[in-house]
This record gives sequence, C-alpha cells and structure tokens, in this order.
Amino acid sequence: MGKFLDAVEEKIETLTKNVEALGDDGFNERTRLDVHDLLCTLRLAIWEDETSFVEWLDGKTHEINGDILQRIIIKAGEKDSDGNSKDGVELRFHIFKDGSETFKHNHRQDFITIPLTGKYEYTWWMEDKDQSGQYFVWERAKGGALTPIGEEEGGLLPAKRGAGLTLEPLVGRLPTGVFQGGDEPMYVHHKWLHTIKHLKAHGFMVTFVVRRGFRHPRTRVVSEKNDAEDDNVEVRSTKKGNVSDQEKKKIQQYVADALRPPGLQKSLNENSMSPKKDAFSHLQNYITPTVNLLRVNKSDFEEEENLNHKACTALMKSNRFNFLPLMDDNGSCSEFLSIDIFNQDESKKITPPRLALNHHALSAILWTIGSREFVCPVWDEQQQRLAGIFALDNLKGNQFRDGLLLSLVSPEALTYINDEAQRKSISGERVAYANQLVDTLSALDDFVFSSDQVALDSDEMDELIHQAMLSLGPLINMTANLDLPYVLREETSAREPTIGNWARFPMFVLSVDDPNQPADRAMAERALDLINKGANYSQLALISKSDPLLLAIERDDVGDPFFATSKLKVYNPNMTLGEMLSIFSKSSRPLFIRNESQEYGIFSIYEFTQKHVFPLFQSYVHEIIGKSQHEHTRLDLLNDFSALCYALFNEESEETEEKFHMFCRKILSTD
Repeated sequence: MGKFLDAVEEKIETLTKNVEALGDDGFNERTRLDVHDLLCTLRLAIWEDETSFVEWLDGKTHEINGDILQRIIIKAGEKDSDGNSKDGVELRFHIFKDGSETFKHNHRQDFITIPLTGKYEYTWWMEDKDQSGQYFVWERAKGGALTPIGEEEGGLLPAKRGAGLTLEPLVGRLPTGVFQGGDEPMYVHHKWLHTIKHLKAHGFMVTFVVRRGFRHPRTRVVSEKNDAEDDNVEVRSTKKGNVSDQEKKKIQQYVADALRPPGLQKSLNENSMSPKKDAFSHLQNYITPTVNLLRVNKSDFEEEENLNHKACTALMKSNRFNFLPLMDDNGSCSEFLSIDIFNQDESKKITPPRLALNHHALSAILWTIGSREFVCPVWDEQQQRLAGIFALDNLKGNQFRDGLLLSLVSPEALTYINDEAQRKSISGERVAYANQLVDTLSALDDFVFSSDQVALDSDEMDELIHQAMLSLGPLINMTANLDLPYVLREETSAREPTIGNWARFPMFVLSVDDPNQPADRAMAERALDLINKGANYSQLALISKSDPLLLAIERDDVGDPFFATSKLKVYNPNMTLGEMLSIFSKSSRPLFIRNESQEYGIFSIYEFTQKHVFPLFQSYVHEIIGKSQHEHTRLDLLNDFSALCYALFNEESEETEEKFHMFCRKILSTD
C-alpha cells in the first residue's frame, strides 16, 4: 500500500482504540475532527495512487439495499466472545439514490456523517409530554420490521440543537437544516429522532459515515398516525454476498468521484490518472530549519524534569516560542515541550506525528492540524537527520500563498482537463479554495497562539480546523503532481549585504526580574545549560528592567565550562560583510544588533547558510581567493572553504565554529 493508505489504516486503528478506551468521551462531538482528518487522508490516498486505493476498496464488503442505498463497509463492527457488539468504530461510504427517511426515528448508535456530494433536508423531532394529544410508538428490529409499542400522551415537535446534546423546539418552518457536500461533519446522538428528505435534483448523495461500535438496545419510531409501515418502504433486506463485479465497480466509481472535486473525476482504471510523484522537494521552503531552533536533549531534560520544565517554559515564553524539540540520542525528535494552549502558564510534553521532508505541503498541513498539536518534526530520510519543524507559523507569509496559487493555476496542472470552459471554472475555484485555506490557517494560528488569548475555547478551535479541512480536502486533489514553487518576496534593501538585513530576529532571550537574584540566575543558567547541550548555544541575553546582560558559557584554562555575564554588546546594523568576517576572525561568537522596533537580533556563523546570504558570502570569499598571487594558496583556501561549507550545512559544533574562526583569520591574511 501507499504511505497514505498506511496512514488511513493507522488512523482507523487509533480511532478504534480511543473509542474503546474512552467510551462516551472517545466518541462525541469532538470526534468529528478525527473523522474529518481521516476523510482528508482518504483523499490523499486516492490522489497518491488510485490503483492501490481501488484495490483496497475492492477488498472491502459491498452491499446494496434495493434501489435505495449502496455502501462500502471500510470497517465492520466487532463482536466479543459472548456475541455482543464491541465498542469502537464502524466506517462506511454510503451512496443514496433516494435517501429519504420520512418516518421519525432514532438510531441504536451514535454516528458522524460527512456529505461528499448531494444534498438533503433534515428535521430533528422531540417528544413533548406537555402537549395535548397522542402519538404512536414502534420499535424497529434489524431488517426494518416494526413492532407496535402503543400510544403515548403528548405531541411531536420539530426541533433544533440546544445546549449540549439536548433538543429544543424549532421556531419557524421546517426543515431544521440542509446537509450537502462541502459541509462540516455532523454528529448524531442515538436518542435524537429525525427525518430526512433527499433532494434528488442535486444527484446522488454520497456520505462518509463513522458509527460508534456500541449499540443501544432498540430503535424508536414515532408517528402522529398509526401508519408507520406505509413510510417504511425504503428499508429492504440487504443483498449480501451477491454483488457482482460490475456492481462493485459502479459503487467504487461513486466513492472515487465523491472523493475528488469536479473536473478530476475519471473512470476507474489503471491509467486513469497520471502517475504521482512519490517525493516532493518544496516542504523545505516552509519549515523552520534545525539550525534556527532552540533544542534540548531529552535525556538531559529528564534528569530534573520539574526544574527543567520551569526553565524551558520561561525560555519559550520569553521568545514567543510555542514548541521546544526534545532531541533523542540518535539526533531525531519524537517529543516536544509545548506551551499548553488551554493553560498558557504551563507546558506539557506532546508526541506529534513525524513528517518526511519529501511530504507534500498539503499533507503536512493535514498532519499538523489533524493532531491538534499544531507542529510536526520533519525528518530528512536521505541525510538521516532532523531537517526542522513544520508549524502553522511557517504558512503565514505570502510565500506559501503565492506558491500554492501558482501551482494551482499552472497550465501543467490542468493538462488532464480537456474542456476549456471547465478549465477556467476550476481555476477560479482553485484560487478561492487556496485563499480560504491560507486565511483560515492564519486565523487558526492567531486564535490558538495569540498572547491575548485568555481562555481557549476548544469548540471554536475545532471549528477553525474544520473550516481549514473543508478547503484542504478539495485542494489535495487539485494540486495534481506539482511541487509548490518558492516565491521570494523581499525588498531590494533586504538583499544588501549588511548584518541588519541578514540577522535573525528575535534573538534568544530570557526575561527575568533581576539577573543578580540567585533564583533568576539559577534558572537562567539551567536554561542556557540545556540549550548548550542540545543545540550548541553558548550565550543567552538576559532581559530585565536594567540593562541587558549576556550570559555565556566560557571555558577555563583546562577546558572546563563556567558561566559568565557581561554587558550585551550591540553592533551597528549597517555593518558590511567584510566587517563581519573581520570580527569573526577574532572570535566565532555571534553578533548582536537591534532593529527599528528595538528587538534584539543575532547573526551567527550559521546565518551564512541562508539562501539569500550564502551566494553573496561565497562570491565574496572567491573574490578574495582569486586575488592571491600563489596558486597553491588559492587551492588550499578553496579546499578549506569547501570543508567549511560542508560543516556549516551539516554540523553544529564547537569544531565548526573554530573552523570558521580560523578560516576568517587565514583568508583575511591572504596576500
């Protein structure tokens, strides 16, 4: 199977285990997000490899209920040793040709449904015992047979959702609402009575349904008249085990077309879609690279975890970071320390899913928001190292929006659409989806991580995630087989070789009340010690009401480390490249500046690896080398520079810093 089909199976297993373990708390309104995430992953799976996806569908149970309902059972319910239904989940695709249910009924199971195509009206109903009158009650058995229970006093009122899982009288005309393709998932509680009217003018209704495994004893059917049997015609015995290959093909076609947006719906065969790339290169443009990350070693962090939590939490909040990677001994990352989004005075450990560097950005977004952790470590499988992290903040700039839009309207992405009018229509739709996605992700990031957020509302957060997924789902199949181009938006001045334009903002700081107080000093030293071991940072700016101090790790004559403080030296932001190298020839320590907003910035030797910096740095060095009068000197310097570049891009260590320092001394002394 493809990686996304594997992910589908993993997510189904996780969802099943969660519901089994948590019961009512594992299957409720919030479960909608997990189901929506699963549907988007199914879209990724058919996008990645249609042939494998159809083979996977072909191995599932197909059923037909007369002329009313067709379905594919992705995961059936399970029984325990006594023959009772086990808790967990059941997953199905439903295709309704006439999906109306005109008799008022509930279901034995809670379920979540997502409309992919089609449209129907629905009405909730409530039994009001304070009303005068009578209504009739039946129990519905498996297969649709109805057993009369009798008459009950009261009336049946159309209803709407109230607080929690309650219903309240509907004010106004029927129906309660309309459910159609492009809507959010709907949670339906097992007690809610409802009717459905399929609007057949809008075509077949295709839904993705996830039912809770636990079944309540009976289905209740109610009516103002003793005529429920007349309205029960849509229920027929299921035709099992005799679905022909041709019928299965048609059912699979309905599902495949529903998972893809209009314009990308094709016949199911091995050559129906262009072969998909199994690797992309653009994700590296939208991550925070490892070199720019504060990191701590997981093993160091756990030695005195409570004290380390306090120090790292203060460090993250001082720098407006939401995540701190906890590095494994092998240099990978499986856990993060994260500011608790529901209690921003605390931090917690999280274990988000890991991305491969060759993931498509849209699948990366799904992994990031679907987990509700909002961050993923990105692993470079070729180099066998952590490439960086992917978070919502990486998508807030114009580069991602521009890259996405350019890929969507590119002629290459539309070559399989023959109709010119349709091409123009799809292009407009693509642009709308792309803008909606980027705007929603920015709003989600602001909502979750805004410093102004006092008490985060999980329902509002989930609503934003749903809105993002509603755009993401169609876009997954609209991006075709293209890398997202990288669009660099920089002012001309930003390319001028000055430290002010190249420095990283903000620099790592720690806000303290008084750096001279033992408790504040101890916390600062602990924080610096952790990031020194984890990321080779040997200095930290201490910000307080007094002048800023630089806390640094120095070494004595025998090489033992010790902490030292000094006044933070701030350099001229207009310093040129030659002046920078001159300073680095004396020390490899980073340089500090302040911008117009009075933020502190840092320029370390690793800033030379930036895409807009390295070419200028390389050209400057080659120009100096070219001026040497001696060929052997030029060759030696070129070899040294090659080794230095490899170290800069692949290593972070004191040895690399020493190499840079010595190279600057050597090249500036070249005759």
